[in-house]
Amino acid sequence: MSHALLSIGVAGSLGAEKIAQIAPVVEAHGFHALWVNDTPGADSLAGLASAARTTQHLTLATGVVPVARRPAGEIAAALGDLPRERLVVGIGSGAPRPAHWTSCATPLRSFAARAREWSSAPSAPRCDGSGRRRPMACC
Repeated sequence: MSHALLSIGVAGSLGAEKIAQIAPVVEAHGFHALWVNDTPGADSLAGLASAARTTQHLTLATGVVPVARRPAGEIAAALGDLPRERLVVGIGSGAPRPAHWTSCATPLRSFAARAREWSSAPSAPRCDGSGRRRPMACC
């Protein structure tokens, strides 16, 4: 019999300190993942980094991090210290798009190239013994 994996989500606007306090409680109560939603004026990846420091096994995930607010290089740099084997990242164009954007294709291509480089590293995450890489979600 299979079972559902339960996760809990919080807004990035809670801040890294509160997320660091919440994360071990979430892990201790058997949740599969802690999702930190990226919100304007808040840093979901900093929240995940603080959660990583206070947990051992909890999957750390972010909703869509919009490339309209955060350049691909900045997102990729923020991923550097996060535990890859526990990480799920959502990347998207963001909405509303700035008026000067006619397409989100260029920033998403830029991020996709960095993500491929990041995920092909020798320490790239594996989701199971099959050799498949852990998914990086793109919206």
